[in-house]
Amino acid sequence: MGGVICSDVGLMDGLFRQEAMKYLRTKKALIFDDKRAVRSIVREALIACGMRPQNIISEKNFRNAKKYIETEKPEIVISEFQVGDDYGLDLARNQMDISDDHIKKVFIVITADATQSTVADAAEEEVEAFLIAPISREKMMEYIYKSVKKKINPSAYASMVYEAKRLIREKQYIIAKQTLMMAKIMHDRPMMACYLTGEIHRLEGRYDLAMREFDEGLSYNNIHYRCLLGKFMTLRDTKKRKEAFICLESISKHFPLTPELLKNAFILSITSYHFEEVENYYALYIKQERKTNELKITVSQALLTAGKILLRERRYPKRAFDYFKKGAIISGRKKAYLSQVLETLVSEGFENKIADFVRLFNPDDISSTLLNQFRFKAFAKIEFDKPNQVIDRGKKLIFAGEADEEIYFTICDLLKKENKLKLLETVVYKGVEDLPDIKNKLLSYLDKAA
Repeated sequence: MGGVICSDVGLMDGLFRQEAMKYLRTKKALIFDDKRAVRSIVREALIACGMRPQNIISEKNFRNAKKYIETEKPEIVISEFQVGDDYGLDLARNQMDISDDHIKKVFIVITADATQSTVADAAEEEVEAFLIAPISREKMMEYIYKSVKKKINPSAYASMVYEAKRLIREKQYIIAKQTLMMAKIMHDRPMMACYLTGEIHRLEGRYDLAMREFDEGLSYNNIHYRCLLGKFMTLRDTKKRKEAFICLESISKHFPLTPELLKNAFILSITSYHFEEVENYYALYIKQERKTNELKITVSQALLTAGKILLRERRYPKRAFDYFKKGAIISGRKKAYLSQVLETLVSEGFENKIADFVRLFNPDDISSTLLNQFRFKAFAKIEFDKPNQVIDRGKKLIFAGEADEEIYFTICDLLKKENKLKLLETVVYKGVEDLPDIKNKLLSYLDKAA
């Protein structure tokens, strides 16, 4: 009797593997790992599972891997948990974002230890399977087949979760909640069902119910990524800033912070005028082991925005200057960023601080011309009631060939106002020669003067 059962199980397993091989034959795969030996093992396993060799791409460069996902949309991605400063889970989210059908996509993570495996398990929606290194061809094949089996023959729970997602996209929230209620009964750790139910409540503005669902999901896995994310968004929506920060801190301990998530945090603190929290989120950014270019841009721009608001409203100027400096350093002291800072200092009348930020420019990025332009703009802003002095300084820049279009317009406006028409004509024609792109605007001053 037992022999017959074993034979039946073997037959079923054989039939499934044939079905899996047929499924994989038409799919594309990406392998992301910096170790050649691992890439070779994974490639051999995929081919043994039925994939065509020409449909398998191996990458050790994160940027190239991300680009391949965006352009080719591979259904199968097998990635190392971390390669240098880059995280495989970021590729998982990237695959989720561009996938036409989440049911068909497979993401497998290779982890270095049990801690990484716990994190991979917490990223339930994005990751189908994870295995701890070292790996073998046979072990890899086993996990590939297991992952594909979930797609070909999803459990009743998975099917209901997929259906609920479809209903949510169509905004059929009542039916989606009923579907998720049934799904919960079918699983002993229904984190994703809790997250989706909570997200529906959050979208409906029923924040207490949303928090209850997210907390239930976290009771099964206290670092479940989606439940933590939903909880943060709910706390953000309800302006519970202190709790939101604590929640975000918990996320950052286990997962790489996405630029979008940190941007949300900065925007929340800036728009609610809780500038002390900008410091908290900046500290959180500093703790990040991996800082992508996108994340650097997000944080530096957030600090620039916060500084601008503080200066515009004449609140805590020292804090504003500190934000500008931190943002400049994060941006790599880029000319475009520092130029915005100087423009802000000029427009808000803090010309005495210009020199401090000029020193932050890379030597090749700052010229005497640029510095002279900013100094003039600051002078014109402060000494607006001394038109002749402003005209004299501006005229020197113009005839030295150091004036930009803003300086030309400032001087032309003053010359017209002071009725210095002969000098106005000379300046206009100099501008037409130096800046032909604004020729028509400059010539219009002569029409008005006539």
